[in-house]
Amino acid sequence: MEISEKILKPETKVVIFDLDGTLYCKRGMVRHMMLRAPLEWRMMWIERNTRKHLRGVWTGDKDTFYEMYFQHMANGRLFSSNYARWWYNTRYMPLMVKVIRDFYQPAPWVLPFIQQCKAIGIRMVVLS
Repeated sequence: MEISEKILKPETKVVIFDLDGTLYCKRGMVRHMMLRAPLEWRMMWIERNTRKHLRGVWTGDKDTFYEMYFQHMANGRLFSSNYARWWYNTRYMPLMVKVIRDFYQPAPWVLPFIQQCKAIGIRMVVLS
């Protein structure tokens, strides 16, 4: 039995993944990020705490979520939510993508699952 037959229903149209820790094991991610950008440790700590604080919060759409996210990062700090957005998009995410490419491989089930989904016409969406 193929992977897709075990978990996909015939009416499935799209499969959505959360990137971190689902498609690859993220063990050691913080260490790799810190070694690559040691001067960014404070912003990374703020980002991680913000993510924990907002875990499970439903805002209805991504724009509202990111407004809340960057505002929370900036609350009580010496930088604005616009700076938090700039840092996240120009420093943090490019660094994370590079670390993932350099140190991580997809989980063993990922590529066969994606190929099977493509073969039966199921679309994929990856969110992070």
